[in-house]
Amino acid sequence: MRLRSNIIGLSLLFLSLSVQAQSGLADSIQRIHVWLSSHVKTTPEGSSWPLVPEEGGGRIGLDLYSGIPGIVLFYLEAHHATGRPEYLAAAQSGADFLLSRMPNQLSDADPQGMTGLFSGICGAGFVLREVYKVSKDARYEEGFQRTLKLMLNAADTRGEITHWGQINDISSGNAGIGLFLLYAYRETKNFTYLEMAANTCNWLITHAKRVNAEQWKWSMWPGAPTTMPNFLHGTAGVAYFAAEVFAILEEGRYLRTALNGARYLQTLKNAEGLIPHHEEGEGKQLFDYGYCHGPVGTARLYYVLFNSYKKDRKIWKKAWDESINTLLKSPIPQQRTPGFWNNVSQCCGNAGVAEFFLTLYRMEGKKKYKAYAWLHTLDLLKRATADAHGLRWIQAENRTHPEVTTAQSGYMQGAAGIGILFCHWLELEQGKKQLIRFPDEPYRGF
Repeated sequence: MRLRSNIIGLSLLFLSLSVQAQSGLADSIQRIHVWLSSHVKTTPEGSSWPLVPEEGGGRIGLDLYSGIPGIVLFYLEAHHATGRPEYLAAAQSGADFLLSRMPNQLSDADPQGMTGLFSGICGAGFVLREVYKVSKDARYEEGFQRTLKLMLNAADTRGEITHWGQINDISSGNAGIGLFLLYAYRETKNFTYLEMAANTCNWLITHAKRVNAEQWKWSMWPGAPTTMPNFLHGTAGVAYFAAEVFAILEEGRYLRTALNGARYLQTLKNAEGLIPHHEEGEGKQLFDYGYCHGPVGTARLYYVLFNSYKKDRKIWKKAWDESINTLLKSPIPQQRTPGFWNNVSQCCGNAGVAEFFLTLYRMEGKKKYKAYAWLHTLDLLKRATADAHGLRWIQAENRTHPEVTTAQSGYMQGAAGIGILFCHWLELEQGKKQLIRFPDEPYRGF
């Protein structure tokens, strides 16, 4: 802990990043651009980037998790942070490619995977809307609207219940699709999308596993062999979606759903306040720290509850504070634990933790939050691979296969997501708001 204290103390000396540090971050953004540009394929349809540029085959993805949409967002944010026109041009060229690959309809065999927020067209639709807001090019707004029409046409709606397939979660399931519908409602003020989001939550309510009258949980899909309770694939994410619906509609069934999920999560915590990766088997002894299966993600549920449900505000404010303090007291990033392995990205590693604490600093202005975000950013920079080809990160996406290391290009597990963090640092120092907030983020307005 002494080493940790020394590093935090050192970081506090740089709370207002020096001109040299800001220049270094801007240079890192440019060097990520160099690496991506060295592997881009540009055709009349637009620009595409392979998932793993230095791997043979040139596989591309159209998903927000690891594909082209995340790279487009990196370039949008880089343009906002630096003003460089070539970044906006790259974002638009990538968006053009997404438009060219928009399907005419969603497959009956896989309506959910093709629709999901991080797996399908919801993610692409979100990105097209964000590109339109910056470029004002009507083609991207039309793409956003086409996305919504495809979704609505593929929906299984019966009365007040709507769903796409059987998966529950944020990543590819109904909770994430519902969050995109809430995003569409906030962007357009079209009540149809809010109504469909509520109906999607109604479907999730019918598929909750009742532990008891005041505790509910959700697995990733019915009959899943393991139950992952945290944000991206489990109860925390579904309950968060319900809390977001309640925050707008203020209907009791959505509040009960969010509270029942949150109460169940409280029964799973260990002494440090962490919720296990799995509810069964060896995963009961594994505790993550990041967005996907750790407090960075699950804290979002507590944030919405303590801001929307005034009656028990103290309970959920305590859970929110515990999520923050658990990270501050943890051994990461100096110690790579089983739940914080050789990964530095938005989903599982440093970038996601740093993003959380940068947002906390914007919200509350506490110096320790900025220092902790910088601590993770410094560690992330030390782990980069930098050469004449640019800047990237070679890491293990999956803790169960630590020997498989690659340098990915996308948002959740690659250079684009890390580059977005660097953009957010620059924007903070320039007194700008960050440009983009994802549909699964509650921290709007900071």
